[in-house]
Amino acid sequence: MQRPSDCDSTAFNSLEIRFHRAPMLDAPLNSALRSLNALPGCVAYRLEIRPHHRYPWRITGVWESAEAKTAHYPSAELQTLLSLLLTPALAEIRFLEAATDCLVNALDFRATQLAG
Repeated sequence: MQRPSDCDSTAFNSLEIRFHRAPMLDAPLNSALRSLNALPGCVAYRLEIRPHHRYPWRITGVWESAEAKTAHYPSAELQTLLSLLLTPALAEIRFLEAATDCLVNALDFRATQLAG
């Protein structure tokens, strides 16, 4: 992931995901992440697998601005990612986002939980 400097104006969104059982999504998920990375204003979109957390998958998008982040929400690329995740294996998704002038100090998250 390309890391912005500590005080670039940035925004991020994150999906933390828990499954009843791990789905087989390797190729389609990689394709969806590549498409999201190509969106205007996207610094990086990536998957992190954290096997010992309550939410073992975290998909994070880092954006040049809050406007770029917000503009991607209705995109076909994000809808494709969400449709991949909405499988019978899904247990829960937690959504986080922040907009900040200094990403490393982003502590004010707005969180929503969706149960599958």
